[in-house]
Amino acid sequence: MAKYEISGTSTPSKVPYKWGLLKFGMKVTARLQPEVKAKPCSFSPIDGLTKIEVCDQITDSTDTVWCYCKVGNLYGFILYTSIRDYLRTPGQSIEKVARWVISNDFSTDETRRKALESLGYNYDAVQKVVSDLMPKPAPAKSHKFAVWAVNFMEDDERQFGDCTAVLQYNEDGSVRHCVLIDCAKYAAAYVVVRKLKAHGVNRIDAVCISHAHGDHYGGLNYIMKHIPVSHIYVPDVTELKRYQSGYASAIKSQAKKAPSTYLKAGTGFSIGDIKCKCVFICPANKLSEHDDHHFVNNESMVLRFDLDGIIYHTAGDLQNPANNVLIKTVSNLKADIFKCQWHGDANACNEAICKAVRPKYAFSNYHHKPSMSGRGTTRKRLKAVGAIFYDNYTCGDIYFYVQNGIITVKTGKKG
Repeated sequence: MAKYEISGTSTPSKVPYKWGLLKFGMKVTARLQPEVKAKPCSFSPIDGLTKIEVCDQITDSTDTVWCYCKVGNLYGFILYTSIRDYLRTPGQSIEKVARWVISNDFSTDETRRKALESLGYNYDAVQKVVSDLMPKPAPAKSHKFAVWAVNFMEDDERQFGDCTAVLQYNEDGSVRHCVLIDCAKYAAAYVVVRKLKAHGVNRIDAVCISHAHGDHYGGLNYIMKHIPVSHIYVPDVTELKRYQSGYASAIKSQAKKAPSTYLKAGTGFSIGDIKCKCVFICPANKLSEHDDHHFVNNESMVLRFDLDGIIYHTAGDLQNPANNVLIKTVSNLKADIFKCQWHGDANACNEAICKAVRPKYAFSNYHHKPSMSGRGTTRKRLKAVGAIFYDNYTCGDIYFYVQNGIITVKTGKKG
């Protein structure tokens, strides 16, 4: 493509980024004209760690901002948001660059070294800061199990979803087994991987996907690329054909790396001393609400983990219509630790389910302020049944350590 003649909508002096490397693992599309439907340039997609020079910045008729960029000796238009979010540039603070490294933005080993040095950074100096910033594993020598509500948001509300790990430890405090329940959104998976590895998780024995929404299974592919996964469990939801087909495809695409099993009510698995049972999946004919999004939420499987007699109850985004069926179907729902359904929304944590579970501790993977979507109401309902409540938005990472029937709670920050 011949170089574009700037029309005067902006000048190079206003360009916020001059040049940089596209972060590892990303692809962006350069287009012949500054519009989403324009034909891609012949050199698209552009792969990670490719050098991109930004010549100018313009705004199209729909107020979408574009960067006019040079890749090698070729030119094209790239969305400003792609440049803003995915271009790794020179001249940044060493701490910021270290956080890029922790997020795997420069790949590993010699590839990382070459990328950092090409941007003008001292590799050894950056790696030293990386070591200082990496979170240290929480002490676990006096605990056998943990239910860990992973905080993957890190002040970025786009990184939403659900992700909780159930861990069994060796006597020396190292991780013996790990079961991951949901994988957060794809955009947050790199945080999950970083934190799991920092905690000493080198293999995931099982991943349980609660239901067919991307903020729960979207990070699966990324996680599996960086940490070996032995098995995947998903709910057997034969009635939900339209969603289930795409859902199944996403899981089956991983079959070469890990076998998968559909769980039905009454089935489960054991890994080490971690015992898990699926106690309920709401029959479709019991639901009057058939709105696609809410219907999928109400098809979340209800899992009960037994950790030497301490019960952890988790049910994805199950909402009140399915809650009411659950309470009539399963006679004993009492649990010690309860993950609030649908991120703590009041329409998923009614008084009936709070009374039925009567947990000692409850938590939620918030991706908004606790006051939104009736979450304050959920907190009050749980407090009314004697539960102590935590959320990732306020507390960061939340650890429920279990030893000899005693639960000890530790959080990543005061909350």
